[in-house]
Amino acid sequence: MEDFVLAFIPIFVAIDVIGIVPVYLTLTDGIPDRAKKRVLRQSTITAFAVSLMFLAVGKVVFTFLGITISDFKIAGGIILFAIAINDLLFSTTERKQNEVKDETKDIEIHHAPSIGVVPIGIPLIVGPALLTTLMILIDTHGILPTVTAVVLNLLIVYVALRFSSGILRLIGRSGADGIAKVVTILLAAIGVMMVRQGITDFIAG
Repeated sequence: MEDFVLAFIPIFVAIDVIGIVPVYLTLTDGIPDRAKKRVLRQSTITAFAVSLMFLAVGKVVFTFLGITISDFKIAGGIILFAIAINDLLFSTTERKQNEVKDETKDIEIHHAPSIGVVPIGIPLIVGPALLTTLMILIDTHGILPTVTAVVLNLLIVYVALRFSSGILRLIGRSGADGIAKVVTILLAAIGVMMVRQGITDFIAG
């Protein structure tokens, strides 16, 4: 249970569901409700499939290249910290929009099914922060707690995006930005923790 909780929290922070909500609403604006539900299902399935694929392939690549988990903890922690700093300097919504800008420029709104995979599934839900976090958690807490935490987090994402309009009306855009900033500080702290753990493991090894 402890491994699950310790895996769940970093994944929840890395996904940043509150930061996703405003961007999701912008991307799906004008799409009929029926098509929007299909987009949401497709994006959630895509996020889960990519996460599992990255966990499976990433481990093989690491072994082939001779990269240790200590190496990745240090590198991954620096990346997460850099992403958090970018969030603090710019709005979370702005960063999310920048992440999906290139993927959306050639997609027309009536091609609703296509945006479920890109850019909502990737990189909006499954971005670099989540992929980095997953690779570290799989070795730290094991595959079962990590995959279970991914599934539960994606269910939370599904529910949050399903009722995204109501959530944004309830807390407001400024409220969403405020919550996202708090989450960003947690992400920075997790990044520092991973670097510390990586250095400690390297010295101990």
